[in-house]
Amino acid sequence: MKQSIKAIVKNNSLLHTIARKILKFKERVRKPISVKNNIVINKGVLLNVRYNILGYNNLIEIMRGSVLSNMMIYIRGNNHIFKIK
Repeated sequence: MKQSIKAIVKNNSLLHTIARKILKFKERVRKPISVKNNIVINKGVLLNVRYNILGYNNLIEIMRGSVLSNMMIYIRGNNHIFKIK
């Protein structure tokens, strides 16, 4: 079944283009968070925002009404709280 779906998508140029765009989007919004107990709470709107967190027990909270675009949030260390209102 999976192979037949892949064949259909591969043979249909529109579906193939859509599938490639979805994969590119997934790669772009992937957010690497390393180590343990790091939390991101998002109540705002994020466009092309990435996280790069190394440490333990960090919190990023993006409050309602916040609009962020084209940025990278870096956190290095432990027990940090970063709030954007």
